[in-house]
Amino acid sequence: MPEEIQEAVQSGHISEGHARAILSLESTKDQLYVLAEILHKKLSVRDVEKLVKLKASHPEQKSSKNFVSKIKLSTDRIKILSSKTRLAI
Repeated sequence: MPEEIQEAVQSGHISEGHARAILSLESTKDQLYVLAEILHKKLSVRDVEKLVKLKASHPEQKSSKNFVSKIKLSTDRIKILSSKTRLAI
């Protein structure tokens, strides 16, 4: 499991259900793309399952042009929120 997904679960930004749905994708790139979509759009587990099913049925479909920037922003956001959570505890 990519570190970004582990951090998102540990920090409470996504649930274990979100993570299970993400992990059904084979490509790490696709997994991180879906993670970014969850964080950006606040998707439910059911929405993620639908998105994963769609991505799995269209693997040749290119991800968003902003994929790299979305992942970087999402990863940075997770790190910031995780550190704030640790400070609050």
